[in-house]
Amino acid sequence: MPSKAFKVDAVHEQVIKHLEALKLQGMASQYRSQVLDPKFNEMSFGDRMLCMLEEQIAGRNARRRERLKKASGVVSTASFDDLIRDGREAHLGTLKEISGGFWMTWDVPINLMISGATGTGKTWILEAMSNKASEMGLSSLLVMWPSFLDQMRAARRENRIESWLLTMQKKRLLSIDDFGMAPMEETDLSDFFRLVTMRDGVHSTAIASQKGFETWHEYLGGGHIADAVIDRLINRSYKLDLKGESLRKEKSPTAKRGKPKAKVAEDA
Repeated sequence: MPSKAFKVDAVHEQVIKHLEALKLQGMASQYRSQVLDPKFNEMSFGDRMLCMLEEQIAGRNARRRERLKKASGVVSTASFDDLIRDGREAHLGTLKEISGGFWMTWDVPINLMISGATGTGKTWILEAMSNKASEMGLSSLLVMWPSFLDQMRAARRENRIESWLLTMQKKRLLSIDDFGMAPMEETDLSDFFRLVTMRDGVHSTAIASQKGFETWHEYLGGGHIADAVIDRLINRSYKLDLKGESLRKEKSPTAKRGKPKAKVAEDA
C-alpha cells in the first residue's frame, strides 16, 4: 500500500516556524518538502535529519560565497577555464597548477606575481583567482594600484593606518592590479613594506604589472626597503611573464576578418 503524504498540519507548521525563527531556512525548506513528499516516509529519522542538515549547510555556504564575491570587488565571471581555452601555451602548466587555488591554503601560503603588456590577460587572471577564492570560501580583494595608494594615504592622513593595514592583512588573497602605474611617496613605501611583511607567510598576495620584474626594484626606490619588499613578494611565488598579442585584439570583431577584399566592379 503506497505511503500517504503528510499534511502540513499545525504541528508541522509550528516546527517550520521555529526553524525559521532560528534562521535555519534550509532546514525549514527541507522539512516542508519531507512533510509533503511521500518518498521521505520510508526514510529513517536519521536520514531525514541528515537531508535537512545538508540543505542548511549548502544554503549557508552559497550565501557565504555570494558575500565574499561581492566584497572582493570583482564583478566579472572570469575563470581559468577561459584562459586555458584562449591559449597562452607557454604558461599552460602554471595556469593549471594555480587554478586549483590550493597554494592559498597551505601552511605557508605563497604569492602570485604577473608581468605583461596591456591585454595579455593579467587582470583576467587576478579576477579568476579572486573568484576561485570566493568559491573556496576565502576572503579576497582586488584593487588597482593607484586606488590602493589613495586608500593608504587617506588612512594615514586620518590616523587610521594601523586599522587599515590590519584589514588588508586579513584578506586571504589580496590582489593588486596595475602595480607601478602611479608614483610612490616615501611614506607609501614604508606603509607598503609593513603590509607586505604582515602578510608574508600568512596570506597570499597577487600582483600584476605592465612593468617587467627587473624594474620593480627601481620603482620601489632601489634601497634596502626595496630589497626586503622584493624578497618577500617574489622569492616565494608563482611568476608569470606573459608574452604575445593582446587578447583583446585577438577577440575584437575585426581581428579575424583580415584585410577587406578589393571591390570588383560589376560588368555593365
